[in-house]
Amino acid sequence: MSKVVSIISILILLTILSYSSVAQDNLYPLPLSHTDSGAIYLNDSLYKYFLSKGHYNEASKHLDEIAMIFWKHNYFDQAIKYFEQSIRLNEKVQNYDGIAKINTNLALIYFDKRAYDSAYKYFDKTLAVRRAQDQKVGIISALINQAVVLNKKKEYQLATQKLQEALSLAREINDMKQMRSCYGMLAETYQKAGNVDSAMYYYKYFKTFNDFLTNEEVRKTKAELEKEAALRKVAELEALTKELLLKQKEKELGKSQEQVARLTREQQALYDSLSKKELVLKIFEQKNRITSLENEVLKKEQKKKNTVIVLSLTVIGLLLLLVSLLIYFYHKQRKLFKTISEKNKVISKQKKELEVYVLMLRDKNKQITDSIKYAKGIQKAIFSRNLNLPQVLSDYFEIYLPRDIVSGDFIFSSKLAGKIYLALGDCTGHGVPGAFLTIIGYNLMNHILNSLHITDPEQIILKLNQSFYEILNQAETSNFDGLDVGLCVVDQKEKSLVFVGKNNNLIMTSQKGEFEIIRGDRYVFDLFSHNTEKKFKKKIIHQTQGVWFYLYSDGIIHQMNKDLLKFSTKRLTHLLGELHDLDAKEKRQKIMDTLKDWMLDTEQIDDITIIGFKIH
Repeated sequence: MSKVVSIISILILLTILSYSSVAQDNLYPLPLSHTDSGAIYLNDSLYKYFLSKGHYNEASKHLDEIAMIFWKHNYFDQAIKYFEQSIRLNEKVQNYDGIAKINTNLALIYFDKRAYDSAYKYFDKTLAVRRAQDQKVGIISALINQAVVLNKKKEYQLATQKLQEALSLAREINDMKQMRSCYGMLAETYQKAGNVDSAMYYYKYFKTFNDFLTNEEVRKTKAELEKEAALRKVAELEALTKELLLKQKEKELGKSQEQVARLTREQQALYDSLSKKELVLKIFEQKNRITSLENEVLKKEQKKKNTVIVLSLTVIGLLLLLVSLLIYFYHKQRKLFKTISEKNKVISKQKKELEVYVLMLRDKNKQITDSIKYAKGIQKAIFSRNLNLPQVLSDYFEIYLPRDIVSGDFIFSSKLAGKIYLALGDCTGHGVPGAFLTIIGYNLMNHILNSLHITDPEQIILKLNQSFYEILNQAETSNFDGLDVGLCVVDQKEKSLVFVGKNNNLIMTSQKGEFEIIRGDRYVFDLFSHNTEKKFKKKIIHQTQGVWFYLYSDGIIHQMNKDLLKFSTKRLTHLLGELHDLDAKEKRQKIMDTLKDWMLDTEQIDDITIIGFKIH
């Protein structure tokens, strides 16, 4: 039930992603207009002309134009024919960039035709060229395109490999937009593959990058608006400077007029002091001087008028330019504000819808979590029939770490005819589905041993395997769930141990720190032949003095660290060998500390269970 809700949540979240399908909904040919037919004829004529001149680059461009017209109108076969002709011309001039682009177009056409194998083949050709050119952005684009095709083919594992390579390259060149695309595609691919946890993991990264890039676009828009305001301020300062220059010219003209008035006063003084003859001469000279000054004043006035006219025309021109710029920037700003406003409305609406969905999901998640916690109590009650192993075995410890609230691993123990039967089961999956199977597995073990009184360990595992097959009706369904199990039969009187394993191993460590892996039988369920008669072989250990035995599920083996390295059987055996001189409590603490350090900054990927004991 938890996975169903998780799938619903991720489907809601992935509606925000800006990816759209490449394939067209309408694959029927659309009629060509007279303009389209004319363009085809013109490009065909130009292609033939340039081909006859040996200009293959130009000729190929006109073939591409014809192909694009046919592609636009869904005449796919004609478009493919012209693109293939263009590739042959580009090969002659070794135009590999052009070849890569045409291969991409051919891949998209085959995608439109839903011929996904052909689409993948041409995207692969594009990828080969981009790799040869070491064009990282082109490589990323080709890998993402291949992933889109693989999603259509439901080959999700290969699609994630392509996207992981693209993501690695995007990180290398620090291209945040490409990283956003890769995270979005990974979330979509894992969602389609049914891997909800991974889909949510990559969606979180997509959302982080998308929010950052959106904020960057808003910041750049604000910067452009501030730049426009600065340009307007500069224009205003230029107009003010020209006004000051005009006033300075007017001041100079006023000084010239004052000089003329001063000369007139000098003429009156001469008239009073000089004789008539001298006065006549002086008047004549004065007239000449006045005429000269008047001419000079007229020239200055004319020059002033010319200056005023030039300045007026310049100011008018600048005003017209300024008005034009203001009108242009006004419309541009208005359009920009309108676009931002519309986007804000859409974002606001989506935010409100998401808030509602988040509240719904939180409520549903709480209900489911409460139900699973209650189920954990039921599972614990069923397992409470086990022996008190620390008292029975003296030296004993166990580590039981469910990945989720309930576990897909279980420990079974019982005592019959003086022997201790101790088993560790690892059921298919984890969480609620795995927990259902643990209840089946535990009760079957109890029934086989204590009701059917089957005590031979080989027969116990064989009967357990057959019972799972019958209970899950695997002969009639496609279900192939089951469990891996390791069973130890301890004879404390004889100081011996018998081990039988189905896909589970037993590790032994000596007092000197030497270790040995007792491997169980490999078993793979055949869904078609339904063979459940697989024979299991027991291994008998007589020398048990001072030896520690360990049963474990594969959760610890497959647990990854931050470098994506698995803990591995090798690390586990070496760790247990190093702990040979510690008691049970110290061993358990040391294993827990080592596992904690290994899992630093990573999530637990599976249920982890380990049993350690010694025979006295």
